[in-house]
Amino acid sequence: MNEGRCILLTGASGFLGWNYLAARKIKGEIRALRHSSPLPDDPLIQPVDIDLSVPGSIKSAIRRIKPDIVIHTAAISKTGDCERNRELTRRINVEATREILESTDPEETRIIFTSTDLVFDGLKGSPYREQNATHPRMIYGETKREAEKLILARGGRFAILRLALMYGKGSPAYESFLGWLESGLQKGKVTLFTDEYRTPLYVQDAVRGLDRLADSDFSGILHLGGATRCSRYEFGLEFARRAGYSMDSIVPAIQDEVESGSPRPRDVSLDSSLAKKVLQFSPMTMQEGIQNYLETRE
Repeated sequence: MNEGRCILLTGASGFLGWNYLAARKIKGEIRALRHSSPLPDDPLIQPVDIDLSVPGSIKSAIRRIKPDIVIHTAAISKTGDCERNRELTRRINVEATREILESTDPEETRIIFTSTDLVFDGLKGSPYREQNATHPRMIYGETKREAEKLILARGGRFAILRLALMYGKGSPAYESFLGWLESGLQKGKVTLFTDEYRTPLYVQDAVRGLDRLADSDFSGILHLGGATRCSRYEFGLEFARRAGYSMDSIVPAIQDEVESGSPRPRDVSLDSSLAKKVLQFSPMTMQEGIQNYLETRE
């Protein structure tokens, strides 16, 4: 990141935003938008308390700060919360994005928007590439697709980064997938699907990819997934084995056997070959990521 450039990061206390701030050697000023939660301690990080559910709040912040780049990671992302709070989800995931676009010049301010593999329906049968059609099956993916369309229609200096299921150390305000998984293992057993496939992405790889994208001039859509395609069940088994839990603590299930509250795509694995070319991005395997997490989590 160039010296002197003003970066505005939304979702700074969320899973990706917090890890992005914690892992980077910051070069230049970052205005970190949060909803009053703790942030990593760094004199170059300037917290900005904001409630994105309030119309006009993000517009006001951008017009005051006048950033050179907006890295927009803020979202309601837990799929169950999205289904139960559809109006709020649309407000945060779509309307806040619209306000960012309305309050910035497309040729002056670079916008980087983090999206999701859940914009796809999981029926393709092989890893998804950037040009594949989007057909989300749940509200979270639907709102992310709506936000993507707003950005694509506006054009200018932008990048959309579709991220796979992320895992790693959670933030003080957000329990990660691994936090949920280990909490369940400590209590006894965890049920995971054998027929839901992703390309899990270690959050430190997501940070590296996001940082390289922010430093690049790339415009368009990029996919960022991990090096391993696996089911949630296979991921859970590998984590249990490496973390010293009984493999019997991971209980297999299929989607049709469990009431999840929303339709779930079966396979939204991502093809990250374009990101590897554009960003010189080389993600960890599932095994490498889990091991790195276990060695560095304290």
